[in-house]
Amino acid sequence: MPQDWRANFTAAPYPSMGPATRVACKAYDVARKRPIRNKSISYLELKYDFLNFFSNGSDIFHFHFGENHLDFLRGYKRKKNQKLIFTVHQPYGVWKKEDIPLLRVLDGLITMCEPDAAQFAADLPGVPVEAIAHGVDVDYWKARPMPTAIKKRVGYCGRHMRNADMFMRVARRAMAQRDDVEFHCLITQGGMTPEWEAFGQERNVRILQGLTQDQVLGFYQDLYLLMMPLNDTTANNAVVESLSCAVPVLTTRVGGIAFYGGGEVYPAVENDDDDALYAELNRFLDDPALCARLGTECRQYVEANLSWPLVVSRHFDFYARIAAGPGA
Repeated sequence: MPQDWRANFTAAPYPSMGPATRVACKAYDVARKRPIRNKSISYLELKYDFLNFFSNGSDIFHFHFGENHLDFLRGYKRKKNQKLIFTVHQPYGVWKKEDIPLLRVLDGLITMCEPDAAQFAADLPGVPVEAIAHGVDVDYWKARPMPTAIKKRVGYCGRHMRNADMFMRVARRAMAQRDDVEFHCLITQGGMTPEWEAFGQERNVRILQGLTQDQVLGFYQDLYLLMMPLNDTTANNAVVESLSCAVPVLTTRVGGIAFYGGGEVYPAVENDDDDALYAELNRFLDDPALCARLGTECRQYVEANLSWPLVVSRHFDFYARIAAGPGA
């Protein structure tokens, strides 16, 4: 296996850029007849072309948000020794069928969960496809003692691919039957709808917006559990951050949730099965010891499977396999 390869990361977070860099990115897009788009995306492609032009070695280039760079693949021409890898974050089911063949020019593809890896691999013969879980900073997203408030805080977070209707139905059912629960809902930018506005008016509901990262950490740490049904998912930041904070998760058995411990470490019910989700919610509200024990198991699962050093190691194993070539 070649030992002289280097990995060049065109990685998130996207850079903040000054006026001169933005002008360069605009000129780059115009020269290549690319559509108007976020200049941070252009910057990474410009960076790739610059590094690729001056490189004479065996380099691996990795775009961490491949969905943003599909147009780049239409005119992609590699040097002899170059390798290009994409990580994709969106579920296979939301991809346009006409876009998937663009990925055939890649030397490797990383997905966020096993089900997507299997589906992409079937469509991309000859392209190595690997499922590598999304990591989490276990030193930052950490637990503190379970809250002892009179009312148990059940959280909900985000908007993308969430089943908000199911959450509200089950939450209303619980509030009608119990006095010991509050629902704290962190709604991300652009997520407030008339339905959330109405839900937020209910007595035991708190709507939160615009939190800093440290405040989001405190949001998780103050929860008794997170109830967040999903319509689909690959990786989910709210799930892995909650688990890392030793907060159990109640969710739905969709997409890649099983790849992150759903149904094995913490409960996962069928989507839109309100009765099953309500039963799990009551089971945990009625048994704080069970909730605490599961929270500990969730944290242990994250430390054993999702800590960033482990995830980075899996990436470098994949790079080494790509560098070694077919049959390695």
